[in-house]
Amino acid sequence: LGVVESDRIVTVPTGNALIDKHMGGTPEKVRGKVREAQGGVLMIDEAYTITQELGPNAGSNVGAYGKQAVDTLMEFMSPPQLVMIFAGYEEEMNDFMRTNAGLARRIPNIFRFEDYTIDQL
Repeated sequence: LGVVESDRIVTVPTGNALIDKHMGGTPEKVRGKVREAQGGVLMIDEAYTITQELGPNAGSNVGAYGKQAVDTLMEFMSPPQLVMIFAGYEEEMNDFMRTNAGLARRIPNIFRFEDYTIDQL
């Protein structure tokens, strides 16, 4: 279709996999995944976990590191340098999209899929 330069697809199994434990590590982790996917597709499953608290012992920096991750991803969205797919449950993804007003402006296409029925499973 000519949308991307290559057939490379890089998947991140969960958004919080982009969050580093150390100050300054999160932007480098994000940039590394973006470089790996350059010219192709970066697919982040459970993307909402980038900005979600990870439990009672997550620490106060989770929000700051999640913001760093989103800000770093947005660096590569204007102009787009690859296709980014953010996947996750609808309600949680709506919350994720509200964490930064620039996300909604930079993500023009949202696809919603119905849940499978018991018969389909």
